[in-house]
Amino acid sequence: MRCARVFYRNVILIPAAVGGSAIHRWANGGDLNKMMVAVIQAAKMRYTITGVLWDQGAEDFRLHTPEDQYRFDLKSLIDTIRAQGVNAPFFIGGNGWSEDNPIAKAQASLADSQRAIFDGPNTDHDVTPLDRYDGYHFAASGQEKYTDAWTRLFRAYRGL
Repeated sequence: MRCARVFYRNVILIPAAVGGSAIHRWANGGDLNKMMVAVIQAAKMRYTITGVLWDQGAEDFRLHTPEDQYRFDLKSLIDTIRAQGVNAPFFIGGNGWSEDNPIAKAQASLADSQRAIFDGPNTDHDVTPLDRYDGYHFAASGQEKYTDAWTRLFRAYRGL
């Protein structure tokens, strides 16, 4: 994050990602949920987690996961993270689809400032087709715009 030093002296990203994974794998009881808990426990031994950036859903869009199921599973994931003592802001980013679909609706419906759950970047707005080298994946310009979108969020939520 090229602008992160404005907000923090050091920024440490701890990825826990599996490309092409559906949300049910991240929900309580899913195989990736267990991995995520292990990553959180290991990270908390050395660091204070100050934010969770969630960017997932393309596989569920492809699989036509129903809105209610996606919402239930994402809420389960968030509850698992909170149960690990991570009360930091949770940002839900969406990408690769129009806003009027079950996954985007489910993600937007979970935004709740009282629970520190916020909308993340929407790459349909922030990244144009010219910023994608194959129509979907980000070219360098798309990566830069996506990073800038996250940075704008950090400015808006300085308590992160």
